[in-house]
Amino acid sequence: MCVDVGSVNEEDNQRGIAHFVEHNAFDIPVSYSGRYALFEKVMMSGASFNAFTSFRTTCYQLWDFPASQGLGPALEIHKAQVDQQTFLQDDIDIEKGAVLGEARYRNSSDYIALTVMLLNHGGPAWRPAQRMPIGLPELLVNYTKQDLQDFYDKWYRMDSCRLLVVGDVSLAQAEEAIKATLASIPSPSTPKPSSPALGTINPAKRVLIQEVPGTNGVSFNLMMTRPYIPRPTDMNFYRTSILNTVASIFFDLQVGVRLEGMYPGMSDSGRSAGLSIEDDYSLGVELHMLSVESPGNARTGTWRADVAMGVTELRRLALHGPSSDLVSGLLYLVSSALSQATMYSGYDDSLDLIDAILGGMDPDAPYLDPFQKTAYNTPFLESGLLPSAVAHIQAEAQYMYRALIEAITDQPYTEAPFDRFESPAATLNIFTGVSPFSLAGVPVIDAVEVTDVIMQVHQSATPDGLDVLFQGSGSFSALEGLPLSGSLVDVDLLASGTLPAPGKDQDYRGVQRYMLQNRVPVNVKASGTGDGGLPAGPPGEAYIEIVALGGKATLTPALVGACEFVNHNLFGGMSVYYPDGSHHDYTHDLVSRYLKGVGASARLSCQGEHMVISATLSPACPNYPEPTCTRTQPRDYNPVMEALRLYMNPMMDDNTKRQIEDIYEMTNDWASAVEDPATLLLSQVDALLLQKAYQGDPRMQPVTLSALMALNPVLVQDWVREHFRAGRFEINVAGDFDVNTLLKALQLTFGTLAGPQTATSPTVGLDPYSLGDAFMFNRTFPASDVSVNCTVPSSSPERAFVLSYGPSHSFLELQRDTARAAVMDALVTHWAFLQLRGAKGYGYFVQVASLHSVLFPAMGYYRMYWAPGGYPSPTLDALNIQASLDFVKAMYKGNITEIAFKAAMGELAEQTEARLQNAQAWLGVLRGVSLAPPAVWDNAPPYIKDIEQTDIVNNIRGVQYGDVQNVLSKGVSHMAFMSASLATIPMTNATIFKMQC
Repeated sequence: MCVDVGSVNEEDNQRGIAHFVEHNAFDIPVSYSGRYALFEKVMMSGASFNAFTSFRTTCYQLWDFPASQGLGPALEIHKAQVDQQTFLQDDIDIEKGAVLGEARYRNSSDYIALTVMLLNHGGPAWRPAQRMPIGLPELLVNYTKQDLQDFYDKWYRMDSCRLLVVGDVSLAQAEEAIKATLASIPSPSTPKPSSPALGTINPAKRVLIQEVPGTNGVSFNLMMTRPYIPRPTDMNFYRTSILNTVASIFFDLQVGVRLEGMYPGMSDSGRSAGLSIEDDYSLGVELHMLSVESPGNARTGTWRADVAMGVTELRRLALHGPSSDLVSGLLYLVSSALSQATMYSGYDDSLDLIDAILGGMDPDAPYLDPFQKTAYNTPFLESGLLPSAVAHIQAEAQYMYRALIEAITDQPYTEAPFDRFESPAATLNIFTGVSPFSLAGVPVIDAVEVTDVIMQVHQSATPDGLDVLFQGSGSFSALEGLPLSGSLVDVDLLASGTLPAPGKDQDYRGVQRYMLQNRVPVNVKASGTGDGGLPAGPPGEAYIEIVALGGKATLTPALVGACEFVNHNLFGGMSVYYPDGSHHDYTHDLVSRYLKGVGASARLSCQGEHMVISATLSPACPNYPEPTCTRTQPRDYNPVMEALRLYMNPMMDDNTKRQIEDIYEMTNDWASAVEDPATLLLSQVDALLLQKAYQGDPRMQPVTLSALMALNPVLVQDWVREHFRAGRFEINVAGDFDVNTLLKALQLTFGTLAGPQTATSPTVGLDPYSLGDAFMFNRTFPASDVSVNCTVPSSSPERAFVLSYGPSHSFLELQRDTARAAVMDALVTHWAFLQLRGAKGYGYFVQVASLHSVLFPAMGYYRMYWAPGGYPSPTLDALNIQASLDFVKAMYKGNITEIAFKAAMGELAEQTEARLQNAQAWLGVLRGVSLAPPAVWDNAPPYIKDIEQTDIVNNIRGVQYGDVQNVLSKGVSHMAFMSASLATIPMTNATIFKMQC
């Protein structure tokens, strides 16, 4: 249910009140008595909720309501939200902490830069820039129930609401339910108030340069706006949309190629450029944005060259237009994406459909179904669009180039061919900053220097473009090289003669286990199999992964950094080993070109206690739901089998190692961590906890550049190879595929793989199956206090985050069960949210992460993480850091209530059932069904996970309240509570988060 009201409807003394009203949407005492009673009702039904407030719209969302309940319950809730709200001061005071916590949480470097840019571009008379939806903390803290009631009574009216229904319900049923629920609401007795005008845009500065800590370099943003014009969804609308898409992709590609050419071998250096064009109803403008991002550390601090290159390409496109060959290739790609109707079939797609119906929140935007859109797109997807696309890209470049020159000179630019455009409202907004880990200081630039760089390009001779790179290219695929034909892997040599068909080892409710000739297990979940089968579509879509127990948990001191090495997937080549002892090596370039040519791909990932190779076995049939292929139509799975077999044996050398070192030195995730210091807090506290628990174990130490430089790449490649010997991995497949064809391909490719060289440990790394290494996996949650002082860099003032840790292994000690672990996670998450946010308002959100370990069964833990607000504000605890932490400690010692249990279980079962409509989600359910337990397990069963545990939905519904009511207090009774807090205060320069953990 969307209401046509947002932050632009607020008066000067009401900033943030529209968002505050939305926050109270699940406290409606006249209809649902008790704090968060409505929240509990939604959760107990198995449904979910959310809400958001933008500049001109507020939306309340309910999804996952069981179809068996009909629309009635959901409509009753929406009716109460938009027509029956009354506010209680106690509820408002509690929610103030959550709203203020959200305000602080949002106060990142990105948010600060966006706010500054909108204020500068719009000026004092542009209402959206003056009214960011989050509001002003100094006003939020003083709002009363009467303030909220007055705003609600004025703007919440049925003639301002839009209801959108998507789901498993007939139109007749929907109409009947809507009339029964909403028709009784009387029509408003007063005329609908007019929303305030958005105002006129009058930039404060044509060129703004401002330091924003956390920007980590130089960010150039050319912003241009024209008035928003509601466009009818007709032929011309789609023609323009397609051309804007092609223009954006073209500029991104053009500048990306040049950036990579300027800095060979450093394509992941953090440089980027982009163009976006959007008709934005919420801001009331047609928005054009051109951005160039240049990293700010000493090694790559080249903002002058990066900006000059971006301006050069923009000018070249404006004067000479784009390469017709490249535009033709892009049109081909866009045509492929838009020429087929895509129907909405699942949970995520239903949410996408709601967004599509909203039409960018414009209440007057018409909605077209996918087939109507395809009909509108089709006339513009032929080669006849090429001249228009070339002209459109050149015109867009001319428009933006004129705006850029006028912004930096503050004078009209009327030279041909730029004089055919009007002068748009344009500002150049430049933000500078630096990561505390950078070797350089904050880039010091001023408007004169920026003007000088741009004018040098402007006054130079006609710049050369990139046409030479694309000469002779008939299509975009020419950039990727010609595909190879034939096969890289000698399947006949792999098979070593005729192999027997794989035998079925077990079948439980549609989950089937097969064994290849060498006893490699294959776990299969095919569409429509058993009473727990996948849904009917999309036809043809299937996923596969190869899983081995090991990963980061098996690192030795000599392998520190190996996981980071592997996860970049930058390999020197691939090898294939054959049963006769021979092997063949291929360069990575050859493998990449071959796999692209045959339409296959794979990815190797090193995880905490697994090594995984994953791939799409087959994509969905085109033009669903009217497929061009069927379930009974066999597909050729051999290319994917080749990709998986090649990724079992990646080749690593010093060249790939140097590339990874460069990337690690340049990025190291510090930029994102500074923008969102909570990320850095989480990683540092996790590291401290694990280091304490593992007493300096190299597996749990932070990976440094020096550790990567000391790593032997050949050792890493041998370590990866040891994971994928027969008897140490399983193959899991889920989706719509022909089982017999698949098993034959698997038998040929993997049926003769050799097992471990010896019955003891592998040659590299720790062996989870060796009794000799078992003591390395015997770790428990710390039973003594952990106290460490540390500092975390920040980019934003007055933010606070709090973490708390507690053990999770106690409940699973006697019974290892996937469903019970999921129940624990849901209970802790739900209870923490209900208590910390609902009962006290100490946090805007509560996130709960868990670790349930296979290799370290006594080392599981829960991590709660929240952003506390500032209301109430005790003198010595202004951000409620200690108060919220003390509350959580007390919460841990109590029992979970039965109503919270029922609500959490209802939501968990329904969401799990919805999630498992997706074939890819089943891979997580299958993982471990055929992996042998590690040596550290006592009285171990044959496999880590019993096949009956794959019936996860029914197993969840079978858990009883008496089994879990003391899940938190039981864990706390035998451990020291661990906590960490982080707070910020304004400082003149960089802000430092002070953390004690």
